[in-house]
Amino acid sequence: MLKRTSIAILAPLVLAACDPEVNAVEQDLVVAETTTTQTTPYYQQQTPLVQPQNQIGVGGQQFAAVNGLANPYGAQITSAALAPNQFASGPSQVGLRADVGDRVFFTTDSSNLDQRGAVVIDQLGAWMRQYPSIRLRIEGHADERGTRDYNIALGDSRATAIRNRLLQLGIAADRVTTVSYGKERPVASGSTPTAWAQNRRAVFVVL
Repeated sequence: MLKRTSIAILAPLVLAACDPEVNAVEQDLVVAETTTTQTTPYYQQQTPLVQPQNQIGVGGQQFAAVNGLANPYGAQITSAALAPNQFASGPSQVGLRADVGDRVFFTTDSSNLDQRGAVVIDQLGAWMRQYPSIRLRIEGHADERGTRDYNIALGDSRATAIRNRLLQLGIAADRVTTVSYGKERPVASGSTPTAWAQNRRAVFVVL
């Protein structure tokens, strides 16, 4: 009786081992399991950030791509070489706002400039070279989230990153000062991603 039971159990296994179609299915399953266990981890599958050629602390993707929001910079800014004496609106806060813009924006918890921000600072440097008597104060700001002390430090880091970039562009150190207001001076009210995005900024003030 035992012998008959053993034969009944082993017979299908022997037939399966001799059947090339069954072997092929089993090999496919092994390959599939191997492929699954060797798949690149999720965090390594993310699209790498695009680094601007003139890096400062690196930025990455454009603001709208990172935050999923409308681009706060407005019209497309090109990074073409800037010709001397190209700015026509004059050495004033109004002229700065018209020729370059008076702010850049940051992603959450970051003082790194994105591509657009780096281009704005390059233009700001060219504007300051055209008007060598101009002095600027760079004001760093943050959104409402986090403690007061944390946001003061974050605003300072943002303002300092811009000042360092201007120094790299040849602007004299005594022409650029910085201050941080943290989350104390929001320009947009409300606890929404849109408001936070507008408040994560650095502003250029002509002295």
